[in-house]
Amino acid sequence: MTDFLGTEDTILFPSCMDANAGVFEALLTKDDIMISDRLVHASIVDGMRLCSAEHDTYKHGDMDHLEKKLQQFKDKRLRVIINDGVYSMDGDAASWMRSSRWPRSTTPWCSWMIRTHRASSAGPGGARTRSAA
Repeated sequence: MTDFLGTEDTILFPSCMDANAGVFEALLTKDDIMISDRLVHASIVDGMRLCSAEHDTYKHGDMDHLEKKLQQFKDKRLRVIINDGVYSMDGDAASWMRSSRWPRSTTPWCSWMIRTHRASSAGPGGARTRSAA
């Protein structure tokens, strides 16, 4: 899998739900905030609910709204932006990850892109199309 993806290393979980449930809880604390796109997959929402970190949402694909949320929570230890690589309900991709329009916040933040449907929905190129979504 690591060779196929062209990454340094790979961690495999038996399901996306297991990954979502395990990673948030292991990395985040009550001093952190998860800011997710409102249309993230239900398994992501379930994983966030298991975590002690605070959770808020931003309007789907709305960078201005996300900027406001980042400012609102500027005093948090970590601010994590959570979004899907491909939104299964609408079929669109995380457009801000492909554009030059990254959040302009002056305080640090990190992004967590969940790729639950990535290998099968990104097209026949698989790993070769990773940067497209």
